[in-house]
Amino acid sequence: MPLLSKDPLIQPITLLDKLGELFLGIYDQAKLRTLQRRVNKWLATEGPDKEVIFRQTHQPEAMSLCE
Repeated sequence: MPLLSKDPLIQPITLLDKLGELFLGIYDQAKLRTLQRRVNKWLATEGPDKEVIFRQTHQPEAMSLCE
């Protein structure tokens, strides 16, 4: 999806409007839910990576140098 590749934050309703302009009469509001599902699937599989943070918890004396 070239429009999603350029701007992954674009909303499905905006995509539906642009598709409606390009293909007159084929894409109407009845197709919105299907487009939302497909956009979500695309974002999950092909979209940009999400930032992942692994929090570290340090427990006292868990790794001490004393024996």
